[in-house]
Amino acid sequence: MSSFTQFSAPLDLRYYHERVWMVLTTFQYDITWLNSGVSVTVREGFITDLGSIPKAVWNIISPMEENCAQCFVLHDYLTRHPYLTYHHDSGKTTQVKINRKRVDGILEEALNVLQTTPWKVKAIMTAVNYHRISNRL
Repeated sequence: MSSFTQFSAPLDLRYYHERVWMVLTTFQYDITWLNSGVSVTVREGFITDLGSIPKAVWNIISPMEENCAQCFVLHDYLTRHPYLTYHHDSGKTTQVKINRKRVDGILEEALNVLQTTPWKVKAIMTAVNYHRISNRL
């Protein structure tokens, strides 16, 4: 089984400018905890800053780290486009809006799918939850 069990393709980025990258190849992430038939598609041309992690923390958690980068791109995409695609047996698709807490849950699932070490998952999710809560204040 490849490390891209739930991702349709490896992450393919090009440096754009000042800590900003462009996705060169469209990829899909299939969401397991919502049952089969639910996905997110990140399109070619999407601009991302990967993880919004302070540079001082990069030695511990780098946004360019293989196990994290694609998850960060997925999270960035869902933060700006918070919709999941449901694929029905009939071939029809439906877009359903999701909230930020669910977006963050998808990040955590994706980090685990790519076998990110548990302590890094916890550190990333703590930072993400802090960021979400502090933005509400």
